Amino acid sequence: IGGLQPEIDVSKEDRYILIPAKEFLDGLRSSTINKEAVSPDDYQSIKKLYSYYLKKPGQIKSYRIGSVNRPDKQTVTVNIRLFGSKGSAEGQLYLKIKDGKWLITDVQLNLNQLSVKQKKEKFVPNSYSWIMEE
Repeated sequence: IGGLQPEIDVSKEDRYILIPAKEFLDGLRSSTINKEAVSPDDYQSIKKLYSYYLKKPGQIKSYRIGSVNRPDKQTVTVNIRLFGSKGSAEGQLYLKIKDGKWLITDVQLNLNQLSVKQKKEKFVPNSYSWIMEE
């Protein structure tokens, strides 16, 4: 998902973008779609698309928010990663500004990945290998 979005020292504009993103993700963790964070025009389609996954409470343990990308002045995307007990899922939230407020208009996320057990890879710090040679 790229660099993580900082919690401190966030611009005012980014803060207004991150509020609905966090509200939406907190809602997913609670097995709901937060109606306040989603555009009214897109709420029913997003709810319908993810309602199957919301029937399994506790599937999402935590999340991370990555960078805010700005394709244009009216649209942003936010990279996200959700973590479950077995696996994780990467995706994007799409937000548009409507009446001065940023709202989610689309979610690109494969929640099936949360139930796929991921292999733990051994950490090999290539950039610090010179320390181990001494």
